[in-house]
Amino acid sequence: MLLSHNRPKGVSYSILVPKALKELGIKIPAEKDAIFACARVLIEEILTNLDNMQDRLSVLTELCIDADYRRDIYDFYLLH
Repeated sequence: MLLSHNRPKGVSYSILVPKALKELGIKIPAEKDAIFACARVLIEEILTNLDNMQDRLSVLTELCIDADYRRDIYDFYLLH
């Protein structure tokens, strides 16, 4: 439905997305949980493929900055 070009006029995606996610049984995580999950995936990618380290550290640095220098990912900011 979201990708349909026949979206009813006047209905924004901000209304459609939550309804579609609920219909699919997908729960939107709290912001702090989402940030932690993203950081964890990036760290796992570093550990499984060291060739990705610089790229993933760059992303972790940006994530840390965007998250107001969260303590739990700040060390990765310092590594970059």
